Amino acid sequence: MLIGFCFSFSIEMLQFFLGTGITDIDDLIFNTIGTMIGLIGFMICKKISELYSMRKREKKYRLTKCQSIQKKEINCCGKIYVKKTSYRTST
Repeated sequence: MLIGFCFSFSIEMLQFFLGTGITDIDDLIFNTIGTMIGLIGFMICKKISELYSMRKREKKYRLTKCQSIQKKEINCCGKIYVKKTSYRTST
């Protein structure tokens, strides 16, 4: 937010010294508010993206864990052995 304020302030000072535009404190205030709104929007989008990717990873982990459990069987002595299965893909 400070960067947005400094950038807007520098543009206003250039306008003042070069005489190319109207220097107004309202521009500085509104540009800083716009920077703040943009930063909040960015943070919300970033949080939504992180939650989406976290759920996607958890779903992938659950599927992998379930698939690995389905491939193993326990015999009567308590030993685990891998069941040989072949998965066919339909074309």
